[in-house]
Amino acid sequence: MIWSLPFSLFFNFYYLPFRQAIRLPIILYHPTFWALAGKVIIDAPKICFGMIRLGLFNASVNNEKGFVWSNEGGTAIFHGRFAAGPGSVLKISQPGAILEFGDNVNNTSGLKIDCNYHIAVGDKVRLGWGVIMMDSSLHRLKNSDGSWAGKGYDAIEIGENTWISTQCIVLQGTRFPSYSVAAFGSLLNKDYSKGEKGIYAGRPAVFKRGGGMA
Repeated sequence: MIWSLPFSLFFNFYYLPFRQAIRLPIILYHPTFWALAGKVIIDAPKICFGMIRLGLFNASVNNEKGFVWSNEGGTAIFHGRFAAGPGSVLKISQPGAILEFGDNVNNTSGLKIDCNYHIAVGDKVRLGWGVIMMDSSLHRLKNSDGSWAGKGYDAIEIGENTWISTQCIVLQGTRFPSYSVAAFGSLLNKDYSKGEKGIYAGRPAVFKRGGGMA
């Protein structure tokens, strides 16, 4: 943390208004910066030291370290406490894209997010080791007549009090219901929000068991 303090100071005063930056709410551990454009907004009732920790080492089977930040002109919004463990990447790839986290969102290690449009993660969400989120297919496909096949991107919405387990992949158009669990290694790729609360599993994921999670 001491080694990373100069980077944390720079990041806070670069992105945040002085009244927030002076509190050092964002702590970076072994950071790497790919792009430093766009904005960072902390929209929380209380701003305190270290409420957002990026690259924080937690007990993990992952031997990666550090954290990668890349903002090419979008906006990252934090509504409270957030932690992403070592080996994580937060990448906002397009101007105008919005990456948004609710309060008390945690990841142990290896979180990879590529936001090209809009990704919103609700309050009290747990993201397991090696979770990947991408709201764009990155390479659009064409039909045989030369017309585009779909728009190539769509929002991701993760409801509150959910658990996205280890090595899950979350793709464009995913809307995941609150109080639900995505089982180990699941692929989320559609709107599940009109379904039941409970456990989803598979590649692609389907509803397995209801009842909602506490």
